[in-house]
Amino acid sequence: MARLIFWLFAAILLGAGTHLATVLFSPAVSMVSVMSRFHSAAPTNQMTVLGPDVLGTVLREPNPDIVYAVCPYDIAAGDLRIDASIPEFYWALSIYSERGDNVYTLNDQQAGVSHLRFQLQLERPVLDLQEMVSGDEEEEEAAAVKIQTKDDTVLVKTPTSSGVVMLRAFLPDQAYRARVTEQLSASSCSPA
Repeated sequence: MARLIFWLFAAILLGAGTHLATVLFSPAVSMVSVMSRFHSAAPTNQMTVLGPDVLGTVLREPNPDIVYAVCPYDIAAGDLRIDASIPEFYWALSIYSERGDNVYTLNDQQAGVSHLRFQLQLERPVLDLQEMVSGDEEEEEAAAVKIQTKDDTVLVKTPTSSGVVMLRAFLPDQAYRARVTEQLSASSCSPA
């Protein structure tokens, strides 16, 4: 009987360990896979509108009512300038780090403009112990966002040197696909 309890307990521990490892490590592996698919589907530091044929290989379940433009970026050598030509229908611009963390998001309701300009910069780590130990909550929230505006250019700082800029635009009808694709094609992503 003791032998049976021992093996039952060992099986439960093995199952719990396997489950814990899967839950902890599969999101990171999944994001590495998604980021590598983005980098293989579009050139680095260049905005590319993804056609329906390519989109299915990059995203698992893409929405057929949305046109996607992506710019896999690498800012290790310098800043990245993003000029986004905005369609008249719903749109959203998101910047993701290489780990899949959402660094910045903006949509048509928040912006209210037809053209946007961003400068993406690598955030250099600051090792100021005094700043890390002291500081009030408002300063921490403001530092977490790290967004500034300069000459109609929104400066966004990212903690990683590579990732993906994604511009999504809604299609009210499939007849608008060529028009929305043309508008997104006017967007650019290049070293600053």
